[in-house]
Amino acid sequence: MKNSQIAWLIIATIYAGNGWSASYTVTDIGALSGPTGYSWPNAINNRGEVVGYSSTPYGTTHAFIWSAAEGIRDLGDLAGGTDKSEARDINENGQIVGYGSAATGLHAVLWNLQIMQDLGDLAGGLDTSDAYAINDNGVVAGKGNTDEGTRPFLWDQSNGMQELGILPDKTSATPFAINNAGEVAGMATDGTVLTAFRWSASTGMQDIGDLPTGAHVSYAYDINNKGSIVGRGNVDAGDRGFFWRSTSGLIDFGVPDGGYNSYAYGINDFHHVVGDTTGPAGHRASFWKDPNGPAQDLNELIDPASGWILVSAYDINDIGQIAGIGISPNSIFTGYVLSPQPELTAFWPADATQGASIFIFGSGFVSGQTQVTVNGISSPGVQWLSPDLVLALRPFGVTSGSITAITPYGNATAAGQYGTPPVGLTVAGIWPEQGTAWDFIFVFGSGFEPMNTQVSINGTPVSMVQIVNQNLLVFIVPPGLNTGPVTITTPAETAASLESFVVIP
Repeated sequence: MKNSQIAWLIIATIYAGNGWSASYTVTDIGALSGPTGYSWPNAINNRGEVVGYSSTPYGTTHAFIWSAAEGIRDLGDLAGGTDKSEARDINENGQIVGYGSAATGLHAVLWNLQIMQDLGDLAGGLDTSDAYAINDNGVVAGKGNTDEGTRPFLWDQSNGMQELGILPDKTSATPFAINNAGEVAGMATDGTVLTAFRWSASTGMQDIGDLPTGAHVSYAYDINNKGSIVGRGNVDAGDRGFFWRSTSGLIDFGVPDGGYNSYAYGINDFHHVVGDTTGPAGHRASFWKDPNGPAQDLNELIDPASGWILVSAYDINDIGQIAGIGISPNSIFTGYVLSPQPELTAFWPADATQGASIFIFGSGFVSGQTQVTVNGISSPGVQWLSPDLVLALRPFGVTSGSITAITPYGNATAAGQYGTPPVGLTVAGIWPEQGTAWDFIFVFGSGFEPMNTQVSINGTPVSMVQIVNQNLLVFIVPPGLNTGPVTITTPAETAASLESFVVIP
């Protein structure tokens, strides 16, 4: 099978996903009030645009949008308001939602092309509303106050504001997130018990439960386009971040050794989760690659000379950029953006005799902004597949040399030389590097034998394996596996992947 055919097979059959062990550059978002002010980011989209609220020169706080190209910009407030607004979410079209202050109280608002629209209130409400999330279809999730309590709503341009209802034993509910399928995640309460919920048009309101100790406190803060939810609950020892899928229920993220609490606030479509953990040093921004694995302190993945202390992370986009709050080198508690520096771990095939396309494995690859060179010559075409995999056309006439990936946040060069075919059994890369039961996983390498090659994940054999050729095999993830390396075994040799395959329960 030619590389081009393999590429289209992958694109057609797999929705990309992977974890990475990256290092990051830190960018100070700044503040509307200048260098001594502060900002608080709430969300980041795949274009790297960040929204939240910031101090103004007038002693108030305003909604803002930030981008690397244009910096921080004021989104203003409603006419006749009290000079207070906040942006809570932004979609891939640049539409922003949050609240602004009207003459009669706070109102849910939509910024479309940065033009502010008052979304009003629920019928029979108390003239107070708030918009928390917007999906790429322009559907807004928010809440409004009524005589009977706080009620969640959906809003769109065609239907206006529609109440979602509430769990039978609860009096109020707040939606925090919505995905492109229109599924909503949030928290409902009766004034004592706080319950994380999921809502969809087909199932209505669903109580997703509580952590096993039954402290009766759970919040669902975010939901990705695959329906996975993250949030926090309580156990006897403190707060705990959690991961939820319909197939797994609630999974407790636990705490690092010596830690006290954990909180999960954001999840992207590759199941990468961000939040924070607490310990003797206080709150520290954290990242989870594996729902069943440990938290990674994001402070360990930035240059210590940056002078930043990353306190919490609130959102992560599909490129791997993270928005959160920290203490800046100037000792200001303010917002930051982390951008992953690229890493190039492997490439396939190893030489030009096997095709005109090269798969580049690593991390920190940026959609639409990643270039590849072979022997210093730019690839005429690069296809971004995920943060850990790009497909590059080999420059015409180039048969050997080093391979380099170039992004706005740095460059990375592979250790081996293109044009040097591997000898024996090797595993150059697996893709995607995470998945659920029954997903297809591709393994690239050399020395695969059609009748005598076995595959295992974390030591557990995989039975459904298809050897495409000596350089490519495909397997189906069986249920019940644990995260671990992919090992390929032939009668003569054994080789394992550099990265673990992450099992999403």
